[in-house]
Amino acid sequence: DDISEYPSMLELEQKLVAMIKEDEPFCAVFDDCLNKDFDDESCRPDVCPFKEAGCRYISSCFLDSIQDEYAIAIGYINEGKTLSSLVDAMEMGAAYAAAGAAGGGWGVGGAV
Repeated sequence: DDISEYPSMLELEQKLVAMIKEDEPFCAVFDDCLNKDFDDESCRPDVCPFKEAGCRYISSCFLDSIQDEYAIAIGYINEGKTLSSLVDAMEMGAAYAAAGAAGGGWGVGGAV
């Protein structure tokens, strides 16, 4: 086999990024945003940056039950506990208000 008949890794990556950008545009810039700590305003849109199906999928992460299961899985809380039981409603409200005022963008409310 002549190796020149195969595309280079750079060519493969460029084709893959182009396909991703066509299918889900925000995914094509996500790595750059992550590498730059989402500093650029375009990395923190006010509304969900994904197409409808992606927004529905990601929004499921905001469900209390999903957050609780994840917190249990990573050892943040014990089985049978909930994240909401860690912080009373007034502290949680203040933390979310402060995070929102900081301009976290869509779905980024900051840690509580």
